[in-house]
Amino acid sequence: MASIAHHFRRLVLYFQNISRLLLCVSIALPAAPAVAANSTRTRLIAVSPSPAGSPVTLTAEVDAPAGVGGATGRVSFTDGERIVGSALVNALGGAQTSLSLGLAHACALASPSGVECWGWNKYGQLGDGATTDHLPAPVTGLTKRVVALAVGGVHSCALTVEGAVICWGENSLGQLGGPTPDRAQPAPTPVPGLSSGVIAIASGSYHSCAVTEAGAIFCWGRNVEGQIGNGVDLETFAPPTRVGGPAEIYTDVAGGASHSCGLTNAGAVLCWGQGFGKVPTPVAKLGSGVVALTAGSYHDCALTKAGAVQCWGPAWNAGAPTPVAGLSSGVVAISSGSGHDCALLRDGGVRCWGYNQYGQLGDGTTTDRTIPTPVLNLGAAAVAIAAGFDFSCALLSTRAVKCWGYNEVGEIGDGGVTNQPLPVPAKGLSALLRTRARLTTSTLGNGLHALRANYLGDAAHAPSQSTPLPMRLK
Repeated sequence: MASIAHHFRRLVLYFQNISRLLLCVSIALPAAPAVAANSTRTRLIAVSPSPAGSPVTLTAEVDAPAGVGGATGRVSFTDGERIVGSALVNALGGAQTSLSLGLAHACALASPSGVECWGWNKYGQLGDGATTDHLPAPVTGLTKRVVALAVGGVHSCALTVEGAVICWGENSLGQLGGPTPDRAQPAPTPVPGLSSGVIAIASGSYHSCAVTEAGAIFCWGRNVEGQIGNGVDLETFAPPTRVGGPAEIYTDVAGGASHSCGLTNAGAVLCWGQGFGKVPTPVAKLGSGVVALTAGSYHDCALTKAGAVQCWGPAWNAGAPTPVAGLSSGVVAISSGSGHDCALLRDGGVRCWGYNQYGQLGDGTTTDRTIPTPVLNLGAAAVAIAAGFDFSCALLSTRAVKCWGYNEVGEIGDGGVTNQPLPVPAKGLSALLRTRARLTTSTLGNGLHALRANYLGDAAHAPSQSTPLPMRLK
């Protein structure tokens, strides 16, 4: 028995020594590095004045400034401590406001610089404090994070995360919103009266408009054709003034050459300015069910819930909305230029139609098309599109931006001045990727609500949440 006890004690000591050795080895080995998820930023958008119990659409934008691909997964919407519901994020069409084109320049939300612009810069519309044309380069003087862009003819505007509007560029017609039209401003300038509470912006050739959280539209700038929408006969109008006409709740706005259009929370479209009058007028025969709209120089297009596209104006059936052939479904976003239009499809493809003198349709030819034609050589799925005066661009899932069409002053961003009938990369630009989730709820009762969007994260992207959005319903 003594011998057995002796061997047992030796066995215990042996395993104790092995345990100490393994402990020392584990301490000596470096810990495996944790996989750092890429940061995200979430913003919640909603129009507030819906009556209690009526449907309210909550839109969450989830930005991924870095990393491979945009954010995936779900967003949870909460009202205080109560979960209202959740929705999957979608990459297609969510980044439409992050890329915008004008007469001969373009701007995009970029990573990590914030905003980059390129092309023609005679009036400081590239926002770098100078007036020299150049490749994509950061806008200087931005003190707040920008969440949306609206490029006009020769001016540019941006919406900050706090709901403020800032503009830069040409200002002879009050495009920057100041009370006295003045010389060009090559650096961002606050628009008077719009320091908070704005949810969407749009720019026409020489005017701009903004939608507030209360569902109102304010416009400023050139007003020769009544594109400001307040019924007043003044050539220019600044600071911003509220659009008149029927008492509507607006959720979006678009600006053309000399007119503007607004989208209501009921899915109807009203327009004002050239061809429509000096106050908002419903677009006849369009009806409701519209989820997005876009304005060209002298025509407009609408995207329906079914994913179909209709257009109207001088170039489209004498002004009556007309279905676009081949686009009766499957479209997730639209954009209009001077005389051409583009549509982003659910599969990430892009189709364009209209004038093509400079290759702005991106099919490798200069042949005008009445039927939407596929854009060639994109090289990856598109997640957003934008049409300028005679050129077009697409934001790809790779963070690259490719452009095509007219290129006299470098608006394509490829470093040359030769027109390009096929997409080419805008040099040196790494764009921000944005995904979007939407939830429509009728569960918000009387009283004050504290709404928030909570992105839950995925394997490559960290969770994030929006700031609380107060909404009072009666």
